[in-house]
Amino acid sequence: MYISEDWLVNPDNMEKIHRLISELFFSDIIIIGLDDNNEAIFEEKLLEMGETILVEKLRAGELILRQA
Repeated sequence: MYISEDWLVNPDNMEKIHRLISELFFSDIIIIGLDDNNEAIFEEKLLEMGETILVEKLRAGELILRQA
């Protein structure tokens, strides 16, 4: 997944962000209708890293990370 460095407060976080995306949103098994909170967890982790611009993009719908 491409994420513009312009969307990052700290470009050094890029690898961590991609790792989180892989851990939270990609799986060999996808259960449709499963009520999870991966988007909230992802947003929380981004805020912990100080990545406020990316959180704004998520909230504005400019970046979508749904599993199914």
